[in-house]
Amino acid sequence: LIPCLLWMDMRSAPQTEQVLATGDPVLKVNSGGSGPVSAEWMVPKALWIKQNRPDVFEKATYICEYQDYLNFKLTGRMCASINNVSVRWHYSASGSTPEERWPTSLLKSLDLSELLKKWPKEVLPLGERVGGLTPEAAAHLGLPPGVPVAQGGADAFIGMLGLGVTEAGQLALITGSSHLLLGVAPSPVHGKGIFGTYVDALLPGTHVIEGGQTSTGSILNWFK
Repeated sequence: LIPCLLWMDMRSAPQTEQVLATGDPVLKVNSGGSGPVSAEWMVPKALWIKQNRPDVFEKATYICEYQDYLNFKLTGRMCASINNVSVRWHYSASGSTPEERWPTSLLKSLDLSELLKKWPKEVLPLGERVGGLTPEAAAHLGLPPGVPVAQGGADAFIGMLGLGVTEAGQLALITGSSHLLLGVAPSPVHGKGIFGTYVDALLPGTHVIEGGQTSTGSILNWFK
């Protein structure tokens, strides 16, 4: 329908102010509710589409992450990653019902409740089997049909696993197009100047806390 909105696409910056103005309880992951809300995140981007391209919003069957789309094309199964939804969709795995897990009140405040119908219904943990390669995907990739496809997540958070940062008190510094400080807290914590904590976003029972600078690596690359 339109080219995808990359994480560093900042067109939804005005929508972040609308999200923050709701004062919704789920915004506690955004500096304890004081903001900012990042234009990288799902709700501002979806709100931008609805407000600026209502025709596209109406036609879209799914509004999801690129990873969800790739998994769908590979396996035929539409599902979301616990990592992506916990970190960027204001989803909380600690909720006991779907209404408590998904940001229903936030979406209602933004007149965006229909977005829930366009999100994947399933949320899978990291590493869980999404499915096997379809014959079409296998032929395209030159691989055998049925090769397992595992659920992934955002690159920096998967990097935490590679670095062995999985225990409370550990901290990872991830550098690239952005600089991220990602740590594991022993329990939920929210406060000014930090994002998180995100429940179960990395491993079951973990509480991930986030800080950093968006686009620092990209800016340095441009400056050179």
